[in-house]
Amino acid sequence: MRTLQLGSWVDFKKVLVSYSALDQPRKDQLAFRGHADSTWDLKATIDRRRVFSSDDERNTFLNRLLGEFKRCAAGLGMTLPPSTHDLSWELLARHYGLETTVLDWTQSPWIAAYFAFDDKSSLTSDSVAIWCLDREIFLTKPIPEIEIVDDEALLSENVRAVEQGGLFMQIRQIDQNVVDYLEPKIYKWVIPSSDRRVALKELDDMGINRRNLFRDLEGAAQTAARRVNG
Repeated sequence: MRTLQLGSWVDFKKVLVSYSALDQPRKDQLAFRGHADSTWDLKATIDRRRVFSSDDERNTFLNRLLGEFKRCAAGLGMTLPPSTHDLSWELLARHYGLETTVLDWTQSPWIAAYFAFDDKSSLTSDSVAIWCLDREIFLTKPIPEIEIVDDEALLSENVRAVEQGGLFMQIRQIDQNVVDYLEPKIYKWVIPSSDRRVALKELDDMGINRRNLFRDLEGAAQTAARRVNG
């Protein structure tokens, strides 16, 4: 896998000059994901946190999680997917922190960069990563172990996914090295995490912040705190 070491946030902005020049159909083929720690692998949260002996055991556990999530979400005054649309529920659950078989991506490299720098789970890391996937690979070879989900009907009830230009990658089996399946159409840019403050300030100036990406009072409060506290 190609790893492109960049010296600064400024270098990343220079890289995106060529991206900005692409026509829209070509941009639509690209997906991005931000990691607060450049050493993290591409792995579904359900597989990061648990070890399963089989795919059946994994699916059974996922179904239990989604069933409980549906029960807990009822009555909260939110627009929710139909109860029979399990994939829609799984995509919604991922955006609210539940362990799932999907990885969330975005069609915007700037939003991916925001999540890489904003994630507080690895503030001591020396570098962040922004992954880039060229989805044309799915047109050149079958990859039954992985599916890209960007169906508007499945995402229509997921406000966060809509605001974040979201799409998802479903990992259908355990013990997969996702990158191996996606070679040579996947790579990542690595940027020093010491540029966090300047990157988040410039992204906020673009309107990329928690207030706009999450559209709730918690996001508004966190954006206000960041602007005042730095």
